[in-house]
Amino acid sequence: MKAILALAVSVFVTSTSAFAQLAGTSDTGTFTPSGGGYPGGNYFDPAFLSANPSIGGFVPAGYANASSPTITIAAGDNTFAYQDAYNLDTADFNGSTLTVTDAMNENGALPWTMTFTDPAFTGISAVSNNFINGGINASISGDVITLQWDGSYGPDEYVLHGTYTADFNVNSSAAAPDGASTIALLGLALAGLGSMKRLKAFAR
Repeated sequence: MKAILALAVSVFVTSTSAFAQLAGTSDTGTFTPSGGGYPGGNYFDPAFLSANPSIGGFVPAGYANASSPTITIAAGDNTFAYQDAYNLDTADFNGSTLTVTDAMNENGALPWTMTFTDPAFTGISAVSNNFINGGINASISGDVITLQWDGSYGPDEYVLHGTYTADFNVNSSAAAPDGASTIALLGLALAGLGSMKRLKAFAR
C-alpha cells in the first residue's frame, strides 16, 4: 500500500511540475524599438540605457532585469521591463507561459522586437493576443524566441493610448507529462489502492 500511495503522490507532483518547466534556466531578453530616432540596442539592458541617457528610458525598480538582461527563471518575479515617458513594455515568464504587455501613455507605440534566449526553449504558441495591427508575430529558431509587433501607427488603426496583452505557451526540453498520461497513471494508482483494500477485507 505504501508503494501505491507513493506512486499517487509521485503522479501528483509530476503533473504539477508542468507549471514550473522553465524554473532554474537562464534566459536573456532583448527589446529594441524601431524608428523615432531611437538608437539600436537592447532596451532590456540597464547598462545600455545608462550609456545612452538621451533615450530617457530605464528598467523600473523591482523587475527581474534591473541589473542584467540575463535572468534565472525561478519562483517569484521573472518579468522583463522597459519604461520611458511614452510606454511601459513587459514580458513575464510564469512556469510554461509568457505574457507580454505594452501600456501606451497617450503617445502610441513604435514597432518593436523582443527576443528571449534560453537553452530549454523548444517552441511557442499563441493563446490570446489583443495587440492591434496584426498582433504580435511569434517565432522560434533554435533556442531563440522572437516576438515582433508593428506598433500602433498602422494604416487602418492609429491608437495613442491603451494597454495591450498577449499570452503564449512556451514549450521546453523539460516538458512535463501531458494531462491524459497523468490521469491514466493516477487512475492506475487509485485502482491498485482499491484492490489492496478489498484484499485486506477478504482476508479478514
